[in-house]
Amino acid sequence: MTRSEPQTPPSPPARADTAGATASDRLPADLAALLADCVDQRARGDLTGAARSAEAAWASVEPGAPSALGRANTLLIRGLLAGDAADYRTARRLLEEAAATAASATGRNAARLEAGAMTALGSMHRARGDYVAAETQLHAALDRAEAALGLDATEVAAVRNELGMVLRYAGRFDDAAACYEQARRTLERELGPSHPELATIHHNLAGLAQARGDLAAAEPAARHAVALREHALGPDHPAVAADRGVLAAVLLARGFPGEAAALLRSILTVFERTYGPEHHEVAVVLHNLGTASHAAGQPGTAAELLTRSLAIKQRVLGPDHPELAATLCNLGFIQHEAGGTATAMDYYARAGRILRTTVRADHPTLRICQDALAILAAVEDGPARR
Repeated sequence: MTRSEPQTPPSPPARADTAGATASDRLPADLAALLADCVDQRARGDLTGAARSAEAAWASVEPGAPSALGRANTLLIRGLLAGDAADYRTARRLLEEAAATAASATGRNAARLEAGAMTALGSMHRARGDYVAAETQLHAALDRAEAALGLDATEVAAVRNELGMVLRYAGRFDDAAACYEQARRTLERELGPSHPELATIHHNLAGLAQARGDLAAAEPAARHAVALREHALGPDHPAVAADRGVLAAVLLARGFPGEAAALLRSILTVFERTYGPEHHEVAVVLHNLGTASHAAGQPGTAAELLTRSLAIKQRVLGPDHPELAATLCNLGFIQHEAGGTATAMDYYARAGRILRTTVRADHPTLRICQDALAILAAVEDGPARR
């Protein structure tokens, strides 16, 4: 089977703070409060409440458009929420408008917002599985952030972190590691090594180490991410659950399916309560629970969990998203073990078709699918040659 999947860490929220801003670069207090509520609600997984706050914020800026900063802030958070809802067409329109509006303003906060909107566009392309478009967008965001904010800005680190995620998903592990390391150094220097924003970097370093098979490095990075975020947000926050998800994936890869499954069940409870039963993050946990069930010698339960995960992913991400490939590959493995050769070949072939257009030829999941297809094809052809 393929390795289990770490959850994607939560994207950084849009910021509405105006510390150090000039009068023209400062939000009205009522708008700043609405946007702060929206950011907090989104971070806690209350997307309905966040949408209400975002619409209230938009109503306050739309008629008179008091400042480009206010419009850009509100467009950015509305774009992020549209992306959360998988409405990528709306998300792209709002984020592009946010970037353009911020670019028309002056001041450091305007530059931060422009870089944030450009980075969010890159995140949206990643979520859609278009890694080429994501990388192009994020390099543009990086150039803009470095030029406007300086090489040591935390916003530059945020772009590098997102770029590292895209490169990891594309199978370019060394390039991803370089991005994460640069982001880590910047955040530790600017914020200190115990700041909760470092949790996302350590989460991603754990996921990268697991993808490379370096489990000795993956587990301490995952545990550090959990400790940092839990200290800041408490044990029941969905962001902490996401960090526990990467730890569970690492424990599963290290051969502790029982411990991983217990952790995953607790994560599933948090995500289903926070996001509902059809959310992408729920699908990721179901994939990992299926992998844990197989490792525990329960192929029937594993197949049920993986099939549910696949159904959610197809609804949320579409039928050709590269993230489906790992689940398809694991379903193929279970069918192969059960003697369902034709069905196994269908699963492997579909996973391979999806990955060939999005990742490098040496991507580990693609190689697993190709090797399995070759073995099954030889078995199928064997009797015909005798």
